[in-house]
Amino acid sequence: MLPDSYELAAAYFLEEFVADKGLLDESEPAPESFLNEALKQVVATMLDRPAELDEVMVLSLSEYKFFYGAASFEDRAMLFFYFEEEGMGVFTVMPGSKGGVDVGRFELPSRRLDPQRN
Repeated sequence: MLPDSYELAAAYFLEEFVADKGLLDESEPAPESFLNEALKQVVATMLDRPAELDEVMVLSLSEYKFFYGAASFEDRAMLFFYFEEEGMGVFTVMPGSKGGVDVGRFELPSRRLDPQRN
């Protein structure tokens, strides 16, 4: 089975950027990020019930309106990245619902930036 574009995007991000020292040096912690609630909703949708997130870490490259980070829940790890201008993000969860890795996307259309205000 061929990977879909979200799987390819997630794999590319993991391979190229997660351990990149330059990315980490330029990133700013965003502990009170709007993404905390969005990620809770992603997890609730996955599990078909609410769940608490543990150890949420959201980092931001504010110049690029790009967010990324990690969280955990119920002995699973979640990695994600989000493009604010597009109102769209990608996440991976390990182990996934059937073992392995689950990959998906989420949208926050209300968070899309209005070019007239920027």
